[in-house]
Amino acid sequence: EGQRPPRGGRRPPLEGPSIEARSPRGTKLLLFIFTLDQAGTGRNIKGELYKIDEQKLAHLDILEAYPSLYTRKIIQISVNREIIESWIYLMNDFREELLKNNYLNEYSYKLLPWDPAYLE
Repeated sequence: EGQRPPRGGRRPPLEGPSIEARSPRGTKLLLFIFTLDQAGTGRNIKGELYKIDEQKLAHLDILEAYPSLYTRKIIQISVNREIIESWIYLMNDFREELLKNNYLNEYSYKLLPWDPAYLE
């Protein structure tokens, strides 16, 4: 059963990685970041790669709501002109309108700081 909005019709705030922006009218916006699994759409992005053990991977699975929200699969990525395989979390069950959003060129700690406790 889906989560019901509280009285007054307002939904609880979204949580997760976000970027603060402004609308054309100057309204403050909070943009949430998702990796959508849609072949042939989007772009390659610059990001961060972490070497983790199975215990940390299991912890990240919980934080990323795997497998209920995100799936996880191995992809090939380029690191300093070397191709390696790495896990990535992807959302494959999403509203098609999300594909109309702007795409990021980079997703990293320096652009969007996160709490280091995330990996503890």
